[in-house]
Amino acid sequence: MKKTILSLILITILGMTIIPSISLAQPMSGCTPRHEIIFDGEVFPEDVFVGEAESSAWGMVCLFDTIYTITDWIFYILLAVTGILVVWGGVTIAMAGGDAENMTKGKNFIMYAMMGLAVALLSQAIPAIVQNLLGA
Repeated sequence: MKKTILSLILITILGMTIIPSISLAQPMSGCTPRHEIIFDGEVFPEDVFVGEAESSAWGMVCLFDTIYTITDWIFYILLAVTGILVVWGGVTIAMAGGDAENMTKGKNFIMYAMMGLAVALLSQAIPAIVQNLLGA
């Protein structure tokens, strides 16, 4: 019961801080992409402001750039976690001293690291999948 009340209070406080800022938000008038985006045959180079005057597709270009940026961050974080898990698994195996249980734990760390690497590589494919789904 106490957890439910605490959760409702937290949600209420978050709602009171977020909803007003959303309702007062102004529409975006352009962005400066950090990636080269190709949309409808047009090439939008990185570090060049894309606004209403340049193209009618600036909203999609900004959306794709945001997706690229998010997936880049996911990729870098997962690569770091993968490296830590491989090192941790190697140290666990090296320190096992013949104990089968610790050897299995070390192998599992390395196996999970490889799964994380697969997810990280998949995160780099998400922007291309989204572009194909949206018909860009």
